[in-house]
This record gives sequence, structure tokens and C-alpha cells, in this order.
Amino acid sequence: TTLIFENHEQWTGNITSLRLDYFQNAAKDGDVMYIKRITFINVPQYEIDISGNKSGKHFASVDHTEVSFDETEGAVLLRVRGGSDVKAIMDLSSESLSTTEYTKLFVRYMIPVTNSCEKYESTVYFTTSDSSGYSETKAIYLTGNLIADGKYHTAVFDLTKKGSWTGNIGKIRFDYFQDYCVDGDVIYIEYIALG
Repeated sequence: TTLIFENHEQWTGNITSLRLDYFQNAAKDGDVMYIKRITFINVPQYEIDISGNKSGKHFASVDHTEVSFDETEGAVLLRVRGGSDVKAIMDLSSESLSTTEYTKLFVRYMIPVTNSCEKYESTVYFTTSDSSGYSETKAIYLTGNLIADGKYHTAVFDLTKKGSWTGNIGKIRFDYFQDYCVDGDVIYIEYIALG
């Protein structure tokens, strides 16, 4: 369910609190409701389909990565296989998404505490209609490491840190673990979105 607060005449100023009346006057003792996440979404927002449920294909391509969908977690599972140079590529070149409209990449992830990585650095590379090919001039390094505590977190990559973020979005390459992982390490991805 998505609630659009901007349509309410009193939705002005800074947010101080929100009250969720999750059952409206019809609850009975013992009734339950599961809430997976509550998220503020800035418009415009474009959620990249990585679940594979519609197309049968999770990413345009992957390297040293085994991909599956974990029904229990409701998330895509990336497992390191056969090398530490791991990456997953999303091809958005046919979507006509403007870099002026979308400036950040949001990755909602979970890393189990049972992993063996020394540290969890993460990088995003991109191509655009104005600039093809991956390079350091189009690399966005996450400030700080990903958190490996068995809970979901959102990593935010500011794509405007590079002057080459112009034109329409081409491909986005997500190097989810940067060189410190070992075979069998995993990361769960609940969603990846542009905003």
C-alpha cells in the first residue's frame, strides 16, 4: 500500500511523527499484521525489476555470482562463486531515464553475520547515452562499509558525484562486495531503486 501524503493540504513543514492505525476499528484480540518495511519514497522514483518474477531474468549479466530468489526473505540472493571480482549489471538503456531526473541509487540489502568477508566495501559504475564504457570517472564508492548484522539496511549512492552523470542512463554495474569476499558469501537484495 502506498500513501500519498503530498495530496493532503496539511502536509507541510518538517515531519515530527506518524501514527499508523493499522486496523481501523475492526481488530479482535490476537489478530496480527506483519510489516516488512515502512519507507518514505521521494518522487520521481524508479524501482529496477531484479526479482526475475516477470522476465525470468534477474540481471542483464553477473560475474562470479550465483543468483536466486529467496521466497522466505522475499529478496534476491547473490552468492559469490568462483572469484572475488563480483558484480551484477542492470541494463536500463531502453528505459529513457534521464540523469537529471534520477540522481541517487538506493540498494536495500541484508548481509548475514555468518559471512566471511574481511570488510564490505561496495561500488557502483555506470554508463550513459553521453558516455559509454566503465571507468574510474564513473565509479561511485559507498561512503563507509555495508553493514553485516543480519538486518536490512539501505545503501545510498549519490550518482551526481561524477560529472559524467549526464544524458540518459545506460547500464548500472553494482560491485556489491569489493575484493574482500570469499566463495559462498551472500547478500540479500530486497530492492534497487533510482530516485
